[in-house]
Amino acid sequence: MLSIRFDGEGYALAAGESVLDCLQRHRRSIPSSCRVGACQSCLMQATDCMPPETAQIGLKAILKEQGYFLACRWQPSESVAVKLPRLDNVAISARIGVIEVLSPTVKSVRLIPEGAFPCIPGQYLSLIGPEHLVRSYSIANRPDCDGYIELHVRHVPGGRMSTWLHGAAAVGDSVRIRGPIGTCCYARQGVKRRPLVLAGTGTGLAPLHGIVLDALMHAHTGKIVLAHGGLRAADLYFTDRLIELAAQHPQLRYRPCVLGDDEASGVEVGNIEDVLLDELAAAPGADVFLCGAPEFVNSAKRRAFLAGVSLANLHSDAFVTAA
Repeated sequence: MLSIRFDGEGYALAAGESVLDCLQRHRRSIPSSCRVGACQSCLMQATDCMPPETAQIGLKAILKEQGYFLACRWQPSESVAVKLPRLDNVAISARIGVIEVLSPTVKSVRLIPEGAFPCIPGQYLSLIGPEHLVRSYSIANRPDCDGYIELHVRHVPGGRMSTWLHGAAAVGDSVRIRGPIGTCCYARQGVKRRPLVLAGTGTGLAPLHGIVLDALMHAHTGKIVLAHGGLRAADLYFTDRLIELAAQHPQLRYRPCVLGDDEASGVEVGNIEDVLLDELAAAPGADVFLCGAPEFVNSAKRRAFLAGVSLANLHSDAFVTAA
């Protein structure tokens, strides 16, 4: 019978079972979140063989060479030995610099890395907190200019990391960060005149906000539209800041919209997907960025594609919670 050897013990591996599923079925605590290889929370290291390329998609070359893999993506065909990574090898320390309330359910958490952590707005990182909790959050600012990394954290009922960040976490607390990951970013080269249409729900605003700041910093001259949607006005945040940013940059238009809050002042009432299609009709050849709940991202991508947007111009990250 095939087995996974971990922490000095062997665990029977069922047919078609991933390393992550096997160890969690045997009640071993392995960090995980999305379970589809996007968040990299379940990073592990093989100690007696090299993992397949399919289990290393998205990892840095140095990690691949050292046998690191994503436990949710490897279904071994032979017995293997694995271990959790030493944080010193794959992550750097950071401390919480600021925690700011953005809405009743969203907080801004600013991290100050204690070492080099080159990243691009719109990418996401793995945040490692107490008890080796690992969750992924998008980069919402320009760390190269600000000197800190800003994350937007929505409180998820039952979510251990978000509950900690919204409750017990305090300025000065130490965490670790790993990454960055993702290509949902402003291209910076050859696109300055191309229209940009960005749409997101909830904290999907975080990477879109970073992308807009990056585009403006690089003197983007094409039309930029940022649409942010929620069920009601209380689900929106950064509204005043984005109105001010749009006033400072005539090429930027900000469209906040909600589904069911008729009395929301200065906010459109309607479906954000309809707002997206409205803007796409006025911006042929646009680069489109979609972030937020998976249901929104998948539906919006399909509708944008059917509206004539090429797959090469569609950029997206869907947010999946561990809870």
